Amino acid sequence: MKIKKGIALALAVSMMVAIVGCSSQVAEGTDENDYVAIGEIIGFEEGKVHVLSGDVADVYVVEDTVLENYYLGQTVSVNKLENGKLTLDEFQNKDYSVKHTNMGHIIYTIKGELSLSSDRLELTVKNELEEKTFELNEELYLNENALISVDYIIFDDGPVFLEYYNEETKIDLTVNKVLRTDSGDMVIETTTENEIEYIVTINNATEVMFNYTELQEGTKVTVYGPEVMLTVYPNQMTAKKIILLKK
Repeated sequence: MKIKKGIALALAVSMMVAIVGCSSQVAEGTDENDYVAIGEIIGFEEGKVHVLSGDVADVYVVEDTVLENYYLGQTVSVNKLENGKLTLDEFQNKDYSVKHTNMGHIIYTIKGELSLSSDRLELTVKNELEEKTFELNEELYLNENALISVDYIIFDDGPVFLEYYNEETKIDLTVNKVLRTDSGDMVIETTTENEIEYIVTINNATEVMFNYTELQEGTKVTVYGPEVMLTVYPNQMTAKKIILLKK
């Protein structure tokens, strides 16, 4: 199945943000009268946080001492304190098996071998059970028959490509330290089983498949990285996707 480029693809790109297991319900443990919003953090400035809820981005005044404990891309509830000030709490997602865009569309995933058209603007993913074809808005350079996972949504005229994850780029890592940049990105210092060091940045484009507060020293994760990494020491990359490995 295919979908035409243009408006539908533009809509798909505008809805890249994935909200996993999140709805408009009141956060657990929060009184309904104190609840303001649930959404994803998309920006920080001094004493303020930008939160995307559905297709609306709002700015909330929150003390810096609270903001320094939160990260870009983290899903939070904005709550009102007794003194009228606002605070944040992490929204605890319990089910990462179902993903949605910020507009509420269900995100589906297909995993299989890829093939590309001659102009590299059409991607087909095939496995033993199914085959799907997507039109792309830019050329994709991957090896033929590479094993990938593709996230997509379904419109009336077919599936729309959102993002791909190259299975050849994934690596298992142990978290040694969790840091926060001035802009609000999470950075983790990690090592492989063979003690090779990786510094991994998690930003609001990263698909994070766990609650941020679950990431602690000693946590084991699987990271999907870029196809090409700079030759620096220690190794540095921005995660496209990160998954918590259960003990």
